[in-house]
Parts: sequence; C-alpha cells; structure tokens
Amino acid sequence: STLIKILLGLSPATEGRAAVLGLDVATSGAAIRERVGYMPEHDCLPPDVSATEFVVHMARMSGLPPTAARERTADTLRHVGLYEERYRPIGG
Repeated sequence: STLIKILLGLSPATEGRAAVLGLDVATSGAAIRERVGYMPEHDCLPPDVSATEFVVHMARMSGLPPTAARERTADTLRHVGLYEERYRPIGG
C-alpha cells in the first residue's frame, strides 16, 4: 500500500524517483490519479448505504452538481439493472 500511495502522489518517496505514465509522482500526483484507477482486492463498499446514495456520492466527487448527479445516478442504475433495488442497502 505504501508503494501505491507513492505512485499516486499521495505520499512522498523517501529515496529515489518514480514516474507513472511518464508523469513524475513527486509533482504530478493529481494528473496521475486522473488517469489511473484502483480496484481493491476485497469488497470495500459501505454496507449501510444504498446504491443511490453511493453512486450520487461518487458522481459528486467526480465534479457533477447535485441535480445532475441524482439524474445520472437514476439513469445509470436503470442501465445496469439496479433501478428496482436502488434504495436497498448495499450490504443486504
């Protein structure tokens, strides 16, 4: 996890230099994080949050305004077949 944090520009390296996609991790962390995704090994979804709440939150974090985030969430959940379950907690 330390290496990942360094490569994403979230923690400074104590020695050496590194680049990701040609970008220096010491100076271009934000640009790297815009281009790189992370998929955890285990589930890390909050079990007590609904799909709607979670997707709206992710949309807001991506920069969508509140109304657009809610509209896109409904469209997205409908598209992936989760619209009927949109208010059920993710954990069950």
